Amino acid sequence: MTSLLPRRAGRAAETFSRAQASADGRSETELQPRFALYTAILPATPDGALLEALMIRGLVVLIVIAWLAVGAVAASQRGYFKGAPSTCAKAGTIAVTVAVGPLNYTGTNPRITCQVPKPSS
Repeated sequence: MTSLLPRRAGRAAETFSRAQASADGRSETELQPRFALYTAILPATPDGALLEALMIRGLVVLIVIAWLAVGAVAASQRGYFKGAPSTCAKAGTIAVTVAVGPLNYTGTNPRITCQVPKPSS
């Protein structure tokens, strides 16, 4: 039986796909769309390395989410969420404050100045 997985996924991908299919009672072809994303992004890896790479990527995602959450807390403490931003500068300042995250607590106080062009009459 030929696998529908990309060749560069290697034996680890085929083993994972077969094990997942047998555990769920589904065929390998039912799992292809979900697994294709992982194999398209990750390079060929030896057995076990694919799972390790997915775990590392999950850890990076958690760190980014925590970084942005700290930035949102800092923006909230500065009172930026009390009302809707009425100007481009206020919206930009809120976005940059959230993006710099924990750096807000090291003395960083980002400010954005911008002007939106007025429509011609």
